[in-house]
Amino acid sequence: MPVDGAPVALYTITSLMSRILPPSLLLTFLLLPGLGHAHIGAGAGDTDVLPRSGSPNVTLLEASWGLVVSDDGESFDWICHEVLSNGVAELPEFEVSSEGMFLGVTGLLTGVLEPGESLYYSPDDGCTWSSVTGTTGRLIQDASFDPESPMTAIAVTADGYVDGEPLDNTIFRSTDGGRSFDALSDWDGLVFREVRFGRGGVVYALGVRLSPERAVLLRSDNAGEDWVEYPIPGESLESPSFGVISAIDPGDSQEVWLTFDGNQIDGVVRTRDGGATFEVMSPPVSAVLDVTLLEGGGGWMIGDARALWSSEDRIDWESHPDAPQVWGAAFIDGELRLAVNTLAHPQAVVRTVDGESFDTVLETLDLRGAKQCPAGTSVATTCEPLFDTLYRTLELMRPRPSGDDDDSSSPEEPVACEGCSALGDQGASGSLILLLALAYLCGRYSAQRVSGSPETGATIR
Repeated sequence: MPVDGAPVALYTITSLMSRILPPSLLLTFLLLPGLGHAHIGAGAGDTDVLPRSGSPNVTLLEASWGLVVSDDGESFDWICHEVLSNGVAELPEFEVSSEGMFLGVTGLLTGVLEPGESLYYSPDDGCTWSSVTGTTGRLIQDASFDPESPMTAIAVTADGYVDGEPLDNTIFRSTDGGRSFDALSDWDGLVFREVRFGRGGVVYALGVRLSPERAVLLRSDNAGEDWVEYPIPGESLESPSFGVISAIDPGDSQEVWLTFDGNQIDGVVRTRDGGATFEVMSPPVSAVLDVTLLEGGGGWMIGDARALWSSEDRIDWESHPDAPQVWGAAFIDGELRLAVNTLAHPQAVVRTVDGESFDTVLETLDLRGAKQCPAGTSVATTCEPLFDTLYRTLELMRPRPSGDDDDSSSPEEPVACEGCSALGDQGASGSLILLLALAYLCGRYSAQRVSGSPETGATIR
């Protein structure tokens, strides 16, 4: 069933505003009630690649305007955020198991598919969604599947305060592939930020203690049944509340990299003994958006200005100035797949093996349509009617060549897309028409800024 709330085009408002507002005004805009979201390092055009363990041909792109899915790496379909929530205050995040079961974390208890439910499950590749059993009324912050045991999943909460007192937050565990969850343990005064599986049943949860404020890392060596808490040293952390588990070594689950937003000195720390000790890393960038570690050593990093870096020893990093602007990465089947900044490039996903040459996996406007699902399913009912508007908004947001800002000609007709009907055939509310006009005007206004920005030099085939 559709979720009451804003149409899909609202997902693009922050992207559009980022193209015409200075950062200070953009921040004010994002903090307006109902318009911000809590992704670490997120912003206009923010996307990430989701690997599906054991299925290198499957390509999943988590974008600010929905989930893009491909079973063969060639044809790409869309699952809209509205299958779970209106997406105005928080964008859903997705997890996928090695067998193709999905979890969707909304980060909300209102404005969602089922009020009071923040965690959802899909057993049919994202076509049908329903709330999981066992987490009613709890604000699920994050969830993760065990890559080696797809029936096992862990979810963590970030409930707030009641009468000024913090609630006990909980670690939940599923043994039926994400359909239902049981509470494992409560943690007094601890708010969870993220949970992620390594190999061999090792799983980590990152949280923050509120009094005094301090980041902590929890580890379980038996797929979530028992946990040990390790305080992260460094009272100098400027923002311990805003951390993420950036990467776990795929060959050694004892090495974990953590990134804390807004920290100029000690924003990246790692442990190589599962949390017993930590060391502050010194990457060549002040803002780390993503880290990908390679089995056997080395890794990739995305940093300032969405630039790409690589390292053979994880100490010294080499810049790749010819790379496109990117947001997130995943190492899949011997190659690095990168989620591209779609406000700067027509590509949405590219791949590389050396950081020097890049092959296109997906251009944004090659999106085929809403995922083809049986009639009556969540996607068929909710997403199919919205795809026309999404496609036209993506077309208007597409980066324009230098000189378009001086072009006084009429707007070109949007590129035809498979499965799209004319907007007028379905009708559109005044707000949607206004948004489409705004998208066009924003694109034209920002063309001079885009064309005047430093060139990345990227060559993408």
